[in-house]
Amino acid sequence: MSAMRVRPSTSYLSEYRHLLDVGGGTAINASTLAARWPHLRVTIGDLPSVAAAANGKIEEMGLADRVAAVPLDAFDDEFPTGCDAVLFAHFLEIWSPERIRALLAKASRALEPGGAVLVVTPHQNDEETGPERAAYLSAYFHTIASGEGMVYTGREYEQWFVEAGFEPAGRVMLGADTVVICGRRV
Repeated sequence: MSAMRVRPSTSYLSEYRHLLDVGGGTAINASTLAARWPHLRVTIGDLPSVAAAANGKIEEMGLADRVAAVPLDAFDDEFPTGCDAVLFAHFLEIWSPERIRALLAKASRALEPGGAVLVVTPHQNDEETGPERAAYLSAYFHTIASGEGMVYTGREYEQWFVEAGFEPAGRVMLGADTVVICGRRV
């Protein structure tokens, strides 16, 4: 396993007040994050039908005062401004490097300097030698899910961060096979 810079996972979102969850689905991540960080507002950006379903679930959970979903086509629309962190949770690995670069560039344009980008993704070590799960997930992404994605390395994401105007800020392992790759807008 490659060397990894680690930030404390328990306090990282304490620095931020408004998170954009790109492709956030029906509020699973948003509700968990809102429960863990009571000061945090979360905006989910997803396709119109998904955003409508998410808003119904958010209302049922009693989180409408801090969590909301807005219609967003991540590839065609610019990201809303006013957030100080952007989350891509199990979203970027579905797409090609070119699409990932475009999405990170949109995140960069939406954030002020000091804002964060957080990528939650399956772990692939920097040498591309494992873990084994990365190989079979890559096959799934490339052949079934989208025909273009794979499990990318932290080093690749950090290079794309730099290209988009982010400074890599560390990696946090979540269990044995998921990593959060953090960056800060310069």
